[in-house]
Amino acid sequence: MEKEKSKKWRTCLSAAAITAAAVLLFFLYPKFDSARTWATDVLYAGAEPEITIETGHGPLARPDAQAPDDLSVRLHPDRHIRRAAQAIELEWNVTNDWRWPDGVAKEVYLINGEFPGPTIEVRSGDELSVTVHNQLEGEEIWIHWHGLRFENQAEEVLGLTRCAIAANASYTYRLQVSPEVHGTFWYYSQAEMQRGDGLFGTLVVHEPRKDLDEDSRPPPDLNIQEDQLLLINDWYHQPSSDVLAAYRDGEFFDAAPPPDSILLNGRGYFDCSKAYDEPSMDCKPMDMPHLTFPDRARLRIVNAGSLVGLTISTVGYSMTVLAVDGGTLVERATFEKLGVLYPGQRMDILFERRGDDQYDSAWITIALDRETMQYPNLVLTDTQQFHIATSRVTNKDALERGGPEIDSGKTNNPFLDLSNVKAMVASTSELGKKADNLVA
Repeated sequence: MEKEKSKKWRTCLSAAAITAAAVLLFFLYPKFDSARTWATDVLYAGAEPEITIETGHGPLARPDAQAPDDLSVRLHPDRHIRRAAQAIELEWNVTNDWRWPDGVAKEVYLINGEFPGPTIEVRSGDELSVTVHNQLEGEEIWIHWHGLRFENQAEEVLGLTRCAIAANASYTYRLQVSPEVHGTFWYYSQAEMQRGDGLFGTLVVHEPRKDLDEDSRPPPDLNIQEDQLLLINDWYHQPSSDVLAAYRDGEFFDAAPPPDSILLNGRGYFDCSKAYDEPSMDCKPMDMPHLTFPDRARLRIVNAGSLVGLTISTVGYSMTVLAVDGGTLVERATFEKLGVLYPGQRMDILFERRGDDQYDSAWITIALDRETMQYPNLVLTDTQQFHIATSRVTNKDALERGGPEIDSGKTNNPFLDLSNVKAMVASTSELGKKADNLVA
C-alpha cells in the first residue's frame, strides 16, 4: 500500500513539474506567446526586438539596394493573383531615427527600420494581421488603413471606439479584405502629426485571376510588363509638430505653411545652396535619383503628402488613367500631363513608351499645386524632374543633357483634369450580383 501511494505521489509531482515548466515557458519565452508581445524589460530598455513574423507575404517591394539612385519599386502581382486567399501575418516594430531623405537631416519614423513604411501586398479575400509594437518614447500611435473596405467588420476609430497604442505597448490589427476589393491603398498614423514625419506606407490589393490555373499575364489589352509604385509626398524639414505650432502662432498669417521639398518613394534632392537663412541645417548634396521602367508599366501613384496636390507630366511616355482611389475603374483617357492628385488620393495609370524617335530621353516631372500654398517658401523647388533610364539613353548621359523645359502652363501639352474623370458605369445586372438589396 505504501509503495502504491509513493508511486502515485511521484507521478503527481512529475505531472505538476511538467505543467509548471510549460506555464513558465509560455509566459517567459516570447515564441510561445500567441499574441507575440515583447517582454516589458526589453521594451523599456529601448532594445529593438528581432522581427520574425512575416507569414505568407513573400519579398517586400523596395528600391534595389545595389542601385541606390534608382527609386523604382517593383511590385509582385505574380505572387498573389493566381493563389487562393490566405492568412498573412506581419509584425512591425515602430521606432524613430535620423535620416537624410532629400539631403537634409530629419528625425523620422521607421517601421522595421524602413522609411517610408514597408509596402504590403495582398490579394482580394486575404486575411491580414499586422502586430504593431510601439517602441517610441512617450508617443502613442494608431494606424489608419485609408480607403480599404473590410469584410464583415468596421474599422475602429481613434478617440471614439479605440484608444491609441501606448508607448511600449502592442496591438494586432486583423483585417479581412473583402473579396470584392482590389486596388491601391495606403496606411498612416492618425496620432498627432506623425504622418507628416514619415509614419506611412502603401497597401496594394491585387485582383486575383478568376481561373487560378490561368497564365499570370495581365489582360491582352494592357499587356503590362511591370507593376510599380510611386509614393509621392510633400516634405517639411522641421518636425511636423513645430510646423503646426508655427501655424497656430500666426507666423504664416493664417495661411498653411508651405512644404520645403518633394519626396518620391522616400527620396528627393534638395538644393543645399537654398538653405542660406538656416546655417545650422545639416544638408548633404544629393544626386538626382532616377527611375527605370519598361515600355509598358502599371504605375500605382499615391499622394501621401500633408498639404499639397500633385500634377504629373512626362516626356517620352504617355499616361492612360485606369483606376482611381482604390480600384474604381474609369473611362480610359491618354494624356502627357494629369492632375491634380490631392493628399490621400491614388490613381493607377498605364505608363507607355512613345514610339517616335524624337524622345530619345524620357523624364517624369512632378509639380506641387499652388492652390494650397498661399505663403511663399523661397527654399522650395516646387517642380522637380526625374530621369527615366531607358535602353537608348543612360542616366549619366541624360543628367548631362538636362531635363526638358518645365511646362509653364502655356504649352499645348495635353492635360487631363482628374476632377473630370468619369467612373465606368456597371450594368444593373452586375450590381445585382454584388449587392444584398437593390433600391429603385
